[in-house]
Amino acid sequence: MAVINFDTLADALRLEAAGMNRRQAEAVVTVIQDSQLVLATESDISDLKADVKSDVSSLKTDVSTLKFVLGVQAGLCFAILGAVLWVAARVLE
Repeated sequence: MAVINFDTLADALRLEAAGMNRRQAEAVVTVIQDSQLVLATESDISDLKADVKSDVSSLKTDVSTLKFVLGVQAGLCFAILGAVLWVAARVLE
């Protein structure tokens, strides 16, 4: 991440030279210094994009696995239900 730095004393003096009183100039520079933005570089964004793609790929694999497992479980449930109904029909004959 890139951080924007500036010379607080020089900036306060420039504001003062432009007509702002010292307290106001120092306050403005302090506010700006306290609220400095941390900006993402192109490299940061590229790294994040690669991480997101990897995470999405992993999630797709997990979803495919879950679909398979749920399908097998549903099939087993129907097979067991069929067997129970078949036995019940034979017992009730």
